[in-house]
Amino acid sequence: MSHILLTENLTMTYRIGKVDVHALRGVDLAVEPGEFVSIMGPSGCGKSTLLHILGGLLSPSSGRVVIDGEDLTRMSDASRTDVRRRKIGFVFQRFNLFPTLTAEGNLRLAEHIHGRGRPTIDNQTRRDVLKLLRLENKMAHRPLEMSGGEQQRVAIARAVINRPAIILADEPTGNLDSENSDLVLNMLKELNRELNQTIVMITHNPEAAAVGRRMIEMRDGAIIRDSRQPDLR
Repeated sequence: MSHILLTENLTMTYRIGKVDVHALRGVDLAVEPGEFVSIMGPSGCGKSTLLHILGGLLSPSSGRVVIDGEDLTRMSDASRTDVRRRKIGFVFQRFNLFPTLTAEGNLRLAEHIHGRGRPTIDNQTRRDVLKLLRLENKMAHRPLEMSGGEQQRVAIARAVINRPAIILADEPTGNLDSENSDLVLNMLKELNRELNQTIVMITHNPEAAAVGRRMIEMRDGAIIRDSRQPDLR
């Protein structure tokens, strides 16, 4: 089986004043299609830097990043932007919804950008995503008319609506209470199970990390543990 995501000897060094800060130290990671991977660790361990490099938002100091067969580290900025548009869905701690648009408008905008103005998904796929995330009755609501959990579910729908190769989730429950956190995590789990959506999620919360079927622990810029839970599907 081919990897949907692959990194080889990934390093990232920041220069702060006269001091080199090593955010990543030779990270090797392979993710298969349909995996749900949780990456956890304390603040400053390198997990956010890793996620931003995986998403093509940062360039590493050295090493390779391959997403669905495309090597991000050999691309121009414009080419990386194109890969992000076609193959990567992002879910952030901040929902980043357009406040003047309804939930429907936010999703239509994502579809428009992905397809460069042309429809890219069928109506059945759209209905399946909305049903899975329990958003059918929220499409006419603007973000300020929804709870934090509902807003994050719209953000997840926006990320997954075009069926990207991989979803990268950056502390997706960081701004939510425990009830909404559980709901959002269960939604991600359902997307992985029902749509076979590949997900890589970073979190500092062990309970959130346990939702993934594979847990990776980072410390000081390196992976120190990589374990899998049984696939009960």
